[in-house]
Amino acid sequence: MPTMTATYTWWTWFHLVRQFSPRDPRKAWIVKPPDPLIHFALVCGSRSCAPIDYYDPTTIYDQFEAAARSFVNSSEVVVLPEEGKILLSEIFRWYESDFGGKRGVLDFLCDYLADDRALRAISNKAEAFRFEYIYYDWNLNRCTGDVLRSHFKTSDRVRGQGGADDAAYT
Repeated sequence: MPTMTATYTWWTWFHLVRQFSPRDPRKAWIVKPPDPLIHFALVCGSRSCAPIDYYDPTTIYDQFEAAARSFVNSSEVVVLPEEGKILLSEIFRWYESDFGGKRGVLDFLCDYLADDRALRAISNKAEAFRFEYIYYDWNLNRCTGDVLRSHFKTSDRVRGQGGADDAAYT
C-alpha cells in the first residue's frame, strides 16, 4: 500500500464511488440479484438491526427466514391500516432496491407478517399505503455477555483460558 501523504489520503485509496474496477476478480463473488434476507442476518449490532445470531450452514436458509420473520414482526415494522401507512425500519429505505422497490417491500412484508389484519389490509390496498421510516437507533444492541457465552464453550473460545484455540491468539 502506498504511503499516505497530505494529497493522498485513505479516502482516495478506498474511494466509494467505484468500488470495483471493471476487471476486478472480486466481482465474481457478487450476488446478483441480492437476497434481501441478508439484511436480517448480516447486521451491524445496533438496536435497530435484527439481533446478532450464529448460523449453522446446514440450516442457514431456515435461520435467515426466521430472522426476517422475527424482524418484520418486531417494533421495526408497524402497519397502521386505518391511517394507510406503514412505519418501517430505515433498512427498507436504504436497501429498497434489494427488495425490488416499494412493491417488492410490500410483497416481502406480506410473506413474513404474522398479523392477519395487517396482511389483509396490505393485500387489499397495497398501492394506498405510504411508507414512513422509524428513527434508526445506532446504539449497541441489547446483547449481553451471557447470550454470547451460551453459544460458546468458555474453555476453548476465551483467550487466556488454556483452550485449544489459545495458540491462535498469541
